[in-house]
Amino acid sequence: MSAASSREVLGQAAQVMARARRTDERLRWANRQLAGRLGGRPSPGDDPRPPRLSETSPELALCLETARVVPFDRAAVSLVSAGVPVAPLAGSDPGLVLFVDQQHSVQEGPEVEALRTGRPVLVADLASQRGRWPYLAGLGRWASFRSLAALPVASPGTGTVGVLTVARDLPRAFDRQDEFVLTRLADLLLALLLTRTAPPTASGSSAAGETVPYLRPDTVSTALGVLRQRHGVQVDEIVSRLQAVAFVTGRTVHELAEAVVQGRWDPLLDDAGGV
Repeated sequence: MSAASSREVLGQAAQVMARARRTDERLRWANRQLAGRLGGRPSPGDDPRPPRLSETSPELALCLETARVVPFDRAAVSLVSAGVPVAPLAGSDPGLVLFVDQQHSVQEGPEVEALRTGRPVLVADLASQRGRWPYLAGLGRWASFRSLAALPVASPGTGTVGVLTVARDLPRAFDRQDEFVLTRLADLLLALLLTRTAPPTASGSSAAGETVPYLRPDTVSTALGVLRQRHGVQVDEIVSRLQAVAFVTGRTVHELAEAVVQGRWDPLLDDAGGV
């Protein structure tokens, strides 16, 4: 498929997404299609319950349309705070969300590389990459899906506001055409997210979780807010502490955040024994 025809398909997808946002009927249709096409086979740790159709985000509906050009089985879109995907949009595949969380617990993996370098990371077969990311492999909860593409949702003027991840259950390389289409998709997602995301605060954090609809319930953003208000420190300092404890204990950042929200642990006061 030529670059011109790919642009045309993405343009059509954006129009479909816009119509879905304007009419409940279109959104319900996109939700049904999303549940059918992006469900995939469950990974260990996946929530077996299908997402409620009424909660699927328009951004994921746009990803669905792109799946007709670049076939994939799973998709996730997460907003980013202090470099960590903390707010997955509704409809995001739970297996991908868990895999992203695991990567940020040990600070290595395809999504971490994509956010660090600002470039797409394409993996034809995750099973062959255990040696590339040994700490991630050492968690013992490797993904069941096989190929993965991680793309930062960013621009020079805004920095990174999100991460797009798509995966295939079977190994299959993402070629240059696939990368081109997915990169344009990330550009479209950026434009959509910026219309619904509050600007960063002076501390560098974002109030996106308070202003953007279709966010899945998330404990990390809640924990960051609690600790920031309690201690008056920068978000990146809190994130660094959470990641350090996650690395040492083998827990995920989200698991640690849950302990903070429940009042069982404070990463700025306590050691890791309380989690």
